[in-house]
This record gives sequence, structure tokens and C-alpha cells, in this order.
Amino acid sequence: MTVVDAPNPTISCPSDKTVQAPSGQTEANVSVGSPTVTGSGVTVRGLRSDSQHIDDPPSDFPGLTDPYPIGKTLITWTATDQYGRSASCVQKIIVTSQDAPTITCPSDKTFTAASGECTYTATAGQIGSPTTSGAASSADEPCKVSNPCAVRSDHVALTDPFPAGQTLITWTATNDFGSASCTQTITVNAVDNTPPTLHVPPDVNATTSTCTATLDDELGVATAEDNCTSSVHITRTGVPRVACPTPSDPNRTCESFVFPTGTTIITYTSTDAAGNSTSGTQRVTVTEDPPVPPTIDAPADITLYTGPNATSCSVTVSNLDATLGTATASDNCPGVTVARSNVPAGNVFPLGNTTITYTATDRSGNTANDHQVVTVVDNTPPVISCPANIIHNTDPGLCSAVINPGTATATDNCDNSPTVNGTRSDNQPLNAPYPKGTTTITWTATDHASPTPNQSSCVQTITVEDHESPVITTNGVTPTLWPANHAYHTFNVTDFVIAVTDNCDSLTVSNVVIEKVTSDEPEHGGGDGNTSNDIIIASDCKSLQVRAERANNADGRVYTITFKVTDSSGNVGRKTATIEVPKNLGVPVVDSGPHYTVTGTCP
Repeated sequence: MTVVDAPNPTISCPSDKTVQAPSGQTEANVSVGSPTVTGSGVTVRGLRSDSQHIDDPPSDFPGLTDPYPIGKTLITWTATDQYGRSASCVQKIIVTSQDAPTITCPSDKTFTAASGECTYTATAGQIGSPTTSGAASSADEPCKVSNPCAVRSDHVALTDPFPAGQTLITWTATNDFGSASCTQTITVNAVDNTPPTLHVPPDVNATTSTCTATLDDELGVATAEDNCTSSVHITRTGVPRVACPTPSDPNRTCESFVFPTGTTIITYTSTDAAGNSTSGTQRVTVTEDPPVPPTIDAPADITLYTGPNATSCSVTVSNLDATLGTATASDNCPGVTVARSNVPAGNVFPLGNTTITYTATDRSGNTANDHQVVTVVDNTPPVISCPANIIHNTDPGLCSAVINPGTATATDNCDNSPTVNGTRSDNQPLNAPYPKGTTTITWTATDHASPTPNQSSCVQTITVEDHESPVITTNGVTPTLWPANHAYHTFNVTDFVIAVTDNCDSLTVSNVVIEKVTSDEPEHGGGDGNTSNDIIIASDCKSLQVRAERANNADGRVYTITFKVTDSSGNVGRKTATIEVPKNLGVPVVDSGPHYTVTGTCP
């Protein structure tokens, strides 16, 4: 083991050199210079890239002082220390020549083919010639500066017809001092709308007992010809493929030619240079022998309901798989498919039963069927509309009213004429008189759905109000108070009222009260004694006291008693009776109207 206590050597090349060879010379002398190096015990060596300078005899700089040819020569400089460590750099030496050829191509040209033609034959004058310069060659060789070469990209003679599209011409001039090239583009415009004629190989039929068949040469080869393109490009798709990766293309696939049972469509496409294409197909059919049919299980039968607020007598299924379910199928070979049939148009299932058929088909065309029953049940109740509620007065003298309540109407999603019935809350016929108060009619609409009819109902109210007042009957007696001595006289309700009648309530005289008593004279008048409280109504309003007095200068006093009775509906019946105090006995009393009033305290 050697331990070195010194840095690695370094080297920096001399600068690149460019010189021009003397006229008529193919090489030039070049002073290349020396590299800059660092390190201990370093030796420097320079090697030229042109192999004719052999290190013979051995030296550190073999041929570096020899002339350099026209063109580019590389010098690799290497610095190596005493421990064998090295560093390198590269210097570039370029020798130019004023005698080297130059070439300028003729301008690019565009030609139009004749109608119906796909090529154009251009003359030398139409193509043109390049412009060259440089010394003449010493030998009689092709591509001289005075007679440059032309090579077409389609590798045919320059005088041959040019095809539609672009063709490149490479012009080259050469002499003893080098060569130069340029490229000219010839474009031929041709209207080619005619696609190639494609010949597809015939269909292939094969049998298998293992679910696949390997077919290669049996497929045949497609051919095509074109009016313009001599070699039509043909592609093929549809042949089964397998993975065949390579390091540069890990996703690469290759045709496997292993065809499954069933029919495989192979598509051939022929394309000409103008991009016109023709396609055709070949059918490769592989069948099982002997045939093995698939098996299938349909989803379970289901029941669908029209549901609340439905307006039609059917059910629309938006997602058949989600609602009906899916059939399951299996086969000895992969690729079995399942189809659903007999689904109503628009997925609208009518009322009742619909039988759906599920069919499993394997790739060989063998089939199996199973069925599912979809039952649609109407569970939508009818839509019912009640007649308007009614408020009506009792008929005169009666505590009821004869009323026509009308009839409810109903519509149904399935039934054009649902049955409508009305039932009164008092269980009376609809046309019977309606009593005072509120009677409800429950209207019910029933459709004819099977197995269970659907019902809906609404309620109508019939309100009979009593606005007829009770009647008080009095005996017509008008008592006379005499003498007019200011004394109180007591009277009861029963002294005047003999009966009470009402159309609804059973009222009696005991229900009558004294509402008020009026006098047609003031309480204090001339000659009446100026007493107070001429009228007193008892607290129970069943009796009253009045004084026997009147004014001397008047026409007598009249007390008017108002009797009141109230029925349960709040209707009030009134009747009046009078008590007279004459100015003198036997003189008629004149009622001059109320002068003051005393009101009872009873409701």
C-alpha cells in the first residue's frame, strides 16, 4: 500500500486553433502551443486524432509539429504524475481552405400534376442547377465542382417523374480540398381523391373443444392497389394481442393469434400517400364442438307500487338494474353476455303483471333463458274534494233545517269512477233535516284497486244556527192603581206572563225576567208628592214595586214593564205590559212616552 501526500495532477489545454491552408495546399502547419499542468513528477503527452501520425519512434508529442489536413483534428493532452494518476483535456485544430468547394442549391420548386395524374416529369431547366465555387479537382471524378451530383430522396434518376408530395434533391460538389452539399425540395401537387382498392381475405370458421383456437396463416393476407401510390400501406386490427414487453418498450403488445369462441372482427385498412383509405372486415368465427349452453338465473320477482300522489296507473323505472336487479349467468367459456327483453316501452310498467325475459348468450351463440315477473300494484288513494262547508239558519218554527249538502267529487290514477259515499255524524240520511249545531259529513272515495281498494276521505261541516227569538205571551191585563196615595204596589212576572214558546228550547214563565220599567211622568212632578224610587225592580227580576201617584196637572201616569226571555242561542224575546195611575178615577190615562227608566240587573 502506497500512501501519497500530493494532490492529483491538473491540465489545461492550449486554446483551439483555426488556420487557413495556403492556396493549392491540402494541409497547413499549426503551432499548437503547450498545456498548463500542475503536480509532482508530471509527464505530458499529446496525441492527434488522425491515425497517420504513429508514435514511432516513441515520443511525448508524436506528430504534433507535422502539417494538419484541411478539416478538424483533435489533440488529446494527458498529464500523468509519478504515481500513475492522470488528467486530460482536448484541443481542437481547424484547417480551412480558400480552395474548398461551396455550393448553393437552386430554389425549391412546386409543380402541379395534370388532371387525373399523380406524377410530374420536370425538365432539367425546370429543376435548375446549383451555383458552385472552389478549385478544380486534379482527377476526373464524379461530383466535380464544375459538374455537381444530384441524388433524389426516392433514389431514382433525376429525369424520372416526381411523385405527388415532396421529393428532396441533394446536390454535392467535391474537389481535392473537400466537399459541400445542399438540399432542394421538389413539391408536386396532385389531387388524389381516389382511395385504394382493398382485397380482404375471406371469413374464417373454426371449431374448438377448448374455448380457443389458434389461427395464423388461416387468416390470409390482405392486398391493395392504388391509382397513385405504388406501395399502399395496409394495417390490421382486431387480432387478439398479448403483452410482449422489451426494455425500450415495456408496454409493447404482439398479435397472439389465439381466438376465443364467438366472432372476432378483424379490420384491414389500406392508405395511399395522399391519405385516402379503404377499410374492410374479416369475420373469424370459433364455435364449440360439441356445444355447451350457458346457465342463467333471473332476479327474483318484484312488486312495484304506484305510490302516493301518482297521476298514472303505471310505474316508470329510471334504472332497470337498480330496481329489477340483474341476472347471473355462467358458461364453460368466458364471454357470456346477458340481455333483458320484454321491457315495456319507456320502462313504463303497466298495472298488473309483466314477464321479463333474461337471455344468456355465449360467444358460440348458445343461449339459455329465465324469467322475472314484475307486478305493479295500485296503492294510490283517490283524490277527493268535499263540497263547501254550509252555515244555515233553522227553518221557521223549527230547530232544524232542510239542506242539500251537495256531493264530494273524486279522481283516481287508475279508476275513472271511484265510488263516493257520505256519512253524517248523527247517522241520519244525507237528505234528513239537519239539527241546530254542527253536523259533519265524512265523504269517502273508494277506487276498485285489487286486491285492496284504496280510500281517501274529507270532512264537510253543516252548521245550523238558531236566530229565531222566543215568544212571550201575556194575559193582556192592565192594572189600575187608585187612590193615588203614593203607596207601593207589588207585581210579579206571573201577574202578566202566562206562557213562553221557542223553536228550539223548552222555556217556561220561570225563565222570564223584568228587563226594565219606564214611566211617562218624571219621578218628581207637580202634585205627585215628590217621592223617590217610584219604581223598584227586585234583585231576581221576578217582581217590581211601583207607587200609586201621578201629577195633578197631567193626564195620568203609565208604567210600562218590559219582560225578557233568552234562549240557549242567545236569541231574546220581549213583551210589554202596562200599569196605569189615572188623574181621577174614571178618566182615561194617556201614555205620553217614557220619561225615565229603571233597568233590572238580571241578564
